[in-house]
Amino acid sequence: MGGLFGGSPPAPDTSKQEELQEKQEERTKRQEAEQQRKLRAQQAARRTGGMRSLLSPEREDARQGLSKKLSGQ
Repeated sequence: MGGLFGGSPPAPDTSKQEELQEKQEERTKRQEAEQQRKLRAQQAARRTGGMRSLLSPEREDARQGLSKKLSGQ
């Protein structure tokens, strides 16, 4: 029936909406990748015990803060 009275209205321009959606998807992918990287880093730190152990040779004075008594005093 629209053809009898001048046709249908032109379709709305969705290129901006599609562009915004693509940007949002890229942002989401980057955020997910960053979260995965952080999770892997945390898991690796748990497996290895962190960067510096309490008695690590990398520390200047590894025994500093430790006592010979069991009570810690």
